[in-house]
Amino acid sequence: MQRMKQCARTAVYWPGIDSQIVDLCRTCLSCAEHQGNPPKAPVHPWVLPEKPWSRVHIDHAVNFMGHNWLVLNDAYSKYPIIYQTTSTSSKATIQLLEEDFAHFEFPHAIVSDNATSFSSGEFQSWC
Repeated sequence: MQRMKQCARTAVYWPGIDSQIVDLCRTCLSCAEHQGNPPKAPVHPWVLPEKPWSRVHIDHAVNFMGHNWLVLNDAYSKYPIIYQTTSTSSKATIQLLEEDFAHFEFPHAIVSDNATSFSSGEFQSWC
């Protein structure tokens, strides 16, 4: 309810707006149904790839133990590879991935959380 009041105050204001929002929330059937028990998003598990290194999941662990890390995980074997890095930029990430894929193979799919270094134009054109 507090968040709703804050959002409303950024757009409009009138005397008594807070109490009217509280009253609205108390009489809202949908709010009452989901209060303290929001609907859960369905789980969509990944399909197991047919061979190793066909799908690799990547992410940065930033400022973990005082360092930045690039974490790769093969979806088939669950084999993790972790690189310490000084930068999470697209250029540094691409360089580490090229070194890694030279040892194994270039995957058919790279899965990330769409962080800036993974969603940049430079990274997209490299993929």
